Amino acid sequence: MSNADALDRVSRPVEDEVTKDASDPYGGEAEHFNKWSRVRHRLREPFAEWLGTTVAMLIGLCATLAISTGKGDAGNKLTLYWAWGLAITVGIYIAGGISGGHLNPAISISLWIYRGFPGRRCIYYVIAQILGALTAGGLAYCIYRDSIFHSGSNSGTGITMGATGLGFYTEPLAYVRNVTAFFNEFVAAAILICTIFAMGDDSNAPPGAGMHSFIIGLLIFVLAIGFGYNTGGCFNPARDLGPRLVALMAGYGGSTFTERGGWWFWGAWLATISGALVGGAILQASP
Repeated sequence: MSNADALDRVSRPVEDEVTKDASDPYGGEAEHFNKWSRVRHRLREPFAEWLGTTVAMLIGLCATLAISTGKGDAGNKLTLYWAWGLAITVGIYIAGGISGGHLNPAISISLWIYRGFPGRRCIYYVIAQILGALTAGGLAYCIYRDSIFHSGSNSGTGITMGATGLGFYTEPLAYVRNVTAFFNEFVAAAILICTIFAMGDDSNAPPGAGMHSFIIGLLIFVLAIGFGYNTGGCFNPARDLGPRLVALMAGYGGSTFTERGGWWFWGAWLATISGALVGGAILQASP
């Protein structure tokens, strides 16, 4: 048997990288074994937002690309709506226990404005969500690259917005007016935030433990049915921006950011965030 005090003795694995509890009433900052442990401990919430957003967006984008390149063989619009709803459920399950599972800048900003969510954490969350959507867009492109090029070669149009570009980002239909598209996203985001805030109100008989993510997934499903046709159903600024950047880098052209007068900003960001803020204000003002 080796000597317990020997210098070459391998120490037993530890259960936690933090050796001192920061909540100790006698004071003291949590001590860590290494710098990575300290970074991971302090940024665990943005990391969780990044991971949850990545998984949720990846599932949704892959479903969208499967349907857009499969020409009906991979499902229909209802299949797509189910995929996005359940994808958000999975993402919230992954990140909810650590970060709350926002996965959406409109939600983080609304919580900052109305529910006292710290501003600095809100910035971290939004950055993590955009990076997560960017990661998901890149992975989805790698997975469906062959199908994208095959679909483009068969149609003779190549990789264009009309062919598979809308598998990555949202865009209003050609005959839908800009004011209609804006109002579409505005109302959908208002309903989304109203429902999420109402679920957090104890006086409204909130769902049981573990049911929030599933109900929010169903909410995304019904919102996609009701509001997804005109604009593609953004509801989430990061969901549009991250994959749109991937589409730009993949060769879809600069029109990805100029179509419809910059829909990526006034539709995906301005409409959703303003709608979320108005929805939150309505619920806050209700008795």
